[in-house]
Amino acid sequence: MDGPKPDPKALSARLKQLRKSRHWSLDQLAQEMITQFGLERSRQNMHQHETGLRIPSSECVAGYCRVYDLNTRDSRELYTLAGYVVVFAVEEA
Repeated sequence: MDGPKPDPKALSARLKQLRKSRHWSLDQLAQEMITQFGLERSRQNMHQHETGLRIPSSECVAGYCRVYDLNTRDSRELYTLAGYVVVFAVEEA
């Protein structure tokens, strides 16, 4: 079974929009990834993701989802744009 194909242009636009909506610099984003989740990513890595030069790893996508506090729908969108298949287990109350 083939998964979704990465869409670097849409992914980069979405990542940049998420960061800008929080008024963060690339350095601030990199620092948040380290302090909140222990993901050591450089400003250069973040820049490559936001310009479509590099697709982030699934671990890094998870970091973006957590640092931006994305809901399930938005997290799924980010994973799909990066070309990953993800299944979320949701508990019902």
